[in-house]
Amino acid sequence: IKVIPLVVLTLRSIFGLVLAEVIARHLYPGLPDTSWETRLFCKDTLYNMRLMQPNKSGFAAASDFGSVLTVANSNGYRDNEWRTKKASKYRIMVLGDSFAWGWGVPADSMITTVLDESDADLSVYNLGIPGDDLRRIYARFKYHVNEISPTHILIVNCINDFWGVDYQRDEFEKNVKRGLLDLDGRVSLSCNRYYSGSMKSTLNRSYLFRMANRFRFRFLLSSKEERKRKQEQELRRDAYLGGH
Repeated sequence: IKVIPLVVLTLRSIFGLVLAEVIARHLYPGLPDTSWETRLFCKDTLYNMRLMQPNKSGFAAASDFGSVLTVANSNGYRDNEWRTKKASKYRIMVLGDSFAWGWGVPADSMITTVLDESDADLSVYNLGIPGDDLRRIYARFKYHVNEISPTHILIVNCINDFWGVDYQRDEFEKNVKRGLLDLDGRVSLSCNRYYSGSMKSTLNRSYLFRMANRFRFRFLLSSKEERKRKQEQELRRDAYLGGH
């Protein structure tokens, strides 16, 4: 007798979720798929560094913007082919995280593209990769410096890359002991590890989940402002104390 109401309740719940999914897809037809990361990026396990899968293109999206086409060159970076830039008078190596990579903007609006097109004597190399911290930025510089021979270096990154410096220092020292920072391009960065789909990327097929993720992002964005301000104050204080 008790089993029947439970079955009915389960069926009603399933029907309600399906109906809500249909409504969400109708109301938000352009809701971005934020599981793009597993399809566009890979990892070099020797350097423990992320790069884009070479010569691959796809649409990248996140909760705060729509889909943007991203194209990787043969080196695994969001940039034109580097071999066409070597003859330039000034070669600017741009390192950094998603800010340098061009998070949320089309290729013609990226910092590196705008800078590259501002002067015929400039060639700008975009080595920005989302998630890069200070130690990875330095390792990426050491790996590509001989290949690019930059005349100038520009670092574009967010303040959060200065957090967790103790961990970064430990990882940096490990790379020094292994001699990885002296290889300077004599080994090839390779996609020897591909990211597998997570439970989140599976759930991301549902528009209901995408809507919840977007609303969650906006809520966290508004509620984190005070905490972010305090973190920045602590960072400035630590930097000041460290300088003395």
